[in-house]
Amino acid sequence: GFKRLKLDVESEGRLSSCHPFEKIKAKLYVRSPQSVADEAVVATASVNKQTVTVVPRDIEKTFYGIAYGKGMAMQTNPALGDWDPSFHSCRQLTVHPEASEDLRKQLAANRSSSSSSSSSSSTAAVNRVGRYASVDSFARQSLNAARSRLRELQSSDYIPRLQVEVKDTKKSLEVAEKVKHFRENDSRAANPFAAVGNADASDTAAMQREANVIHDYFCACCRADGPYSCSRADGNAVLRLVRERNRFNSPIGPEFTKGSINSVIEHFATGYCRVGATKQAEDGSSRDALDHYISITKRSLTGKTTSLNNMQKEADNLTVQIEALAKSTAESRAARAAARGNDNIAAANGSKPAALIQYLEENSGDRHIVFSMWHDVLRLVQQTLNRNGIECVFCHGSNDNMQAAIGSFTSGKVNVILLSARAKASGANLQCASHVIFLDPPGEHADHGATLEKQAIGRAVRMGQDKPVTVTRFCVEGTLEAALYSEIDRASSRITKRDDDQTYTITEGTDTMLARQVTIESADMGQDQDEEEDDDGIEHMETSTEEDRIKRRMEEARLNGTVIEVDDEDGDDSADAEE
Repeated sequence: GFKRLKLDVESEGRLSSCHPFEKIKAKLYVRSPQSVADEAVVATASVNKQTVTVVPRDIEKTFYGIAYGKGMAMQTNPALGDWDPSFHSCRQLTVHPEASEDLRKQLAANRSSSSSSSSSSSTAAVNRVGRYASVDSFARQSLNAARSRLRELQSSDYIPRLQVEVKDTKKSLEVAEKVKHFRENDSRAANPFAAVGNADASDTAAMQREANVIHDYFCACCRADGPYSCSRADGNAVLRLVRERNRFNSPIGPEFTKGSINSVIEHFATGYCRVGATKQAEDGSSRDALDHYISITKRSLTGKTTSLNNMQKEADNLTVQIEALAKSTAESRAARAAARGNDNIAAANGSKPAALIQYLEENSGDRHIVFSMWHDVLRLVQQTLNRNGIECVFCHGSNDNMQAAIGSFTSGKVNVILLSARAKASGANLQCASHVIFLDPPGEHADHGATLEKQAIGRAVRMGQDKPVTVTRFCVEGTLEAALYSEIDRASSRITKRDDDQTYTITEGTDTMLARQVTIESADMGQDQDEEEDDDGIEHMETSTEEDRIKRRMEEARLNGTVIEVDDEDGDDSADAEE
């Protein structure tokens, strides 16, 4: 076997071929660059790559445009580009609109809100695909769901109520910050309201100044009658008291509003936010009551503003979606009535499934592996193919189910197998196939996609393959798929260049090294132990088997004319030797 080496060699540049370390690597380190592996495979099988461009129908363009607009608005990591998870819905519906989980969620939410269905049934509805007879029927249901949701938002008081709450909370925060600014810049150091009945003239003046600050925020009119009796300020005054939260971030008590100038002034004078008052924060520490009120009010304002923006954005998106779908469904209905042949298949099943059906029919005598990144896409494609008379198997589920599916494909019972590019790209030996099909770009990013694609192709393109293999990508025109495929190609080139490292290609003694044989010369066996320890940084450890050691000892005993006893049961290397 090989001898293990413990080496510690540092070098700023490439070592010369005559360097001892390079000689050691040449003896013990065998590596096949990527080009060697590729040549070994290509020697037995040729690979042809092609792209099938799919022209989408207008209704599919409408769905894609809506989803892409949402993806741009929800993008979380611009550095990922079109690989960002916000565009997953776009990638799914390039195969079929119903494959989009977001669109199915919208339909399920509409059904659950219009009926008394449970959450479990709604979840089942989201997970179920193939409920609709055609793309047009799914579009009509999506249109009805969008109209229903918009009516719900417009008829309820969700948005108007949130608008009022945001406005009041913003006022409350601003007046609290003005009071805090006044207290930080006022000359008094003590609380003038701690004992109002005994306050001296300076404390009363300070109390009046703070009351004027509060009044001036709500009304800039003349204060001839004092801040407490201004009717205009009284009409504008508001102070929203946000609910406190415990250490588990759960709200405590009701949230209410003070609606008069007197109640607001008293809140800061003798109430919750009086000078010197403290409150226990969520982390258990004690902090100034006014600072605590400002902190929880800021958080409340952020939450309410986000909710309001989301609802308004949803209403705007629904309006755009309704207009686009209403126009497209009307046009699609008229176009489908006049459709013939493949156009009719596309109207019923979607443009990409129709292109797949046509491809499979043109190569009906061959076996095909169909990959998709999305499990729901494969389930939908399985139903579509079966409905159009093309038998196929979907490799998923338990190990027994997967083995049965692979067995049906390899035995020739079916000519089409559907595999997940995310989970089933590696492992199975399917070299009986002569076509590898990608319905959509695989991967979560370009490098991931290049790796998955290479592994998927390797199910059919492997040593022993004696037929030409055609690798086909399906790409919908005018979508992000073309850009994703291009990024996968660039990443694949980088990975191939990185793996094709010719540095340690072995040209001499390959047969000996591949057989993992080590020739032990008699001169080496006689070296002194001290000489081995003087060999800087190198420690030799034999890894020969017990059988090899026994044979070597027996040979030594024969040459020396001695007899040895070997205990095979306990494997002890020590044995009694007798003359």
